[in-house]
Amino acid sequence: MKVVLSIIMVFTFFSCSSNNRGSNPYQIIFMSMQINDGAISSFGASMLERFPEMTIEGRAPLFSPMRMGETIQGADPMMAMGLSMRLAAQMTGGEINMIISNMENADSMAQAGNFVPLAEILTGNELSALNDRALTFEIMRIEGTDAVPTGERTAAVGLDVSDNEQIRAIFGDQQIGVFIVVNTSNMELSKTIVRSLL
Repeated sequence: MKVVLSIIMVFTFFSCSSNNRGSNPYQIIFMSMQINDGAISSFGASMLERFPEMTIEGRAPLFSPMRMGETIQGADPMMAMGLSMRLAAQMTGGEINMIISNMENADSMAQAGNFVPLAEILTGNELSALNDRALTFEIMRIEGTDAVPTGERTAAVGLDVSDNEQIRAIFGDQQIGVFIVVNTSNMELSKTIVRSLL
């Protein structure tokens, strides 16, 4: 049986045991199999300089790289399942505010309804001006072990930031989008950051 795993390796992953969502540090996750960790540090420093409010109750923001992608033969499906469940729990708990990701990983999360629609972030005029920078994903349905296209697409849930110089330094030549997680503990700050990337 062919098993497709969503996660191969978590490069850096932060966990918070507190149930108080307001006390969580602001966290952005960077997802792809190809990630330049040093460039993430530079990006994070730049973002914190522009948005000092990312430091919440004295807690510095987290800029967390994760290497994720489709399986290679011999990978442990149970480990990947555990990591996927942990990621889902952190998103549900409001511990992850934003995700900057390649399309492969973003697709699976968009299918699960994990991202805030751009219509809730941008004005109608701003959304119209995005053209092909507004990211939507084909909706799939599961038939047995196969994912089958339905012919429908999600609402626009992400902003294509592939042309951003700092993003290219992190991900290289990939299509990359920025997405707000629906359970973000700081929606207004997340919206401000996305709007800064227009």
